[in-house]
Amino acid sequence: MGRFLFASLGLLVLAFSLSGIRANRYCPFDWFSYNMSCYKLFYSPMSWDQAQRFCVEQQENSQLASINDVAESVKLSNYISQRLTFLDVWMGLRLSKRKGIWEWSDGSNLTHTSWKEGEPNNLFNKEFCAVLSAGTRYLQWNDKKCTHLHPFVCKFQPRSEAGG
Repeated sequence: MGRFLFASLGLLVLAFSLSGIRANRYCPFDWFSYNMSCYKLFYSPMSWDQAQRFCVEQQENSQLASINDVAESVKLSNYISQRLTFLDVWMGLRLSKRKGIWEWSDGSNLTHTSWKEGEPNNLFNKEFCAVLSAGTRYLQWNDKKCTHLHPFVCKFQPRSEAGG
């Protein structure tokens, strides 16, 4: 009886996993998952443009990370704080010189901001890219020269296993 129950349960799990009913989203091995997106911190310091190109090459739809609400900001802050201490980290926010507004590299709307007090200040009219500030445990943002070299966080939304 025990073997029959165990085998039946195993077949039931297999049937559901093959049926496509449950279209799991998944992240690659060394990426972390939050709210249907995958994130990864890269330690090699790069300029904002280099980091953005690097992210695009990592996964389909990957970009420097956008942060769309407080919960995502806290989750990302905790993730980075466990791995880095003193280095600012690039995210996907950049000032459009043409439009004069801050925009996410992935095209999502800027619905949440968390600037440090007095920021963005565009010091000497040369700070057009945003970092997660190490001095605030990566909870607040600062504008920096895009040519500065920093670690960075990439983000993408994975396709579902069932092709969704």
